[in-house]
Amino acid sequence: MDSAGSGSGQNKVGHEEMLTAANSLDELKHQAINVLNKYLHLSQDLQGNQMLTGDAGATNIVTTEEVQHAQMNIQNRWDHLINTLRSNTHGYMNADSQNSSHIASVAGGLKFT
Repeated sequence: MDSAGSGSGQNKVGHEEMLTAANSLDELKHQAINVLNKYLHLSQDLQGNQMLTGDAGATNIVTTEEVQHAQMNIQNRWDHLINTLRSNTHGYMNADSQNSSHIASVAGGLKFT
């Protein structure tokens, strides 16, 4: 399906492009979660080995909880977006097919007198 506008260099968005976008977002999500997981595990190791004590240790606990919360938010929100994109791909293609059929039928409905 062509994007709005005319001329050369038009972008096309179809089934494959939508699935590719969903897969790319999924990969970005995993990269972000992996970074946060590394930080989380390092912080937990430092705390468990009592390498951070006093104010540093208390701050580390709070920061670790914030990182864990951010990770859950990223996963939930990105999963919702990715699933929505993937599940709506079929409907998008059906709508494109229906629109094409409707547009093709316009000429048959025109009457010149």
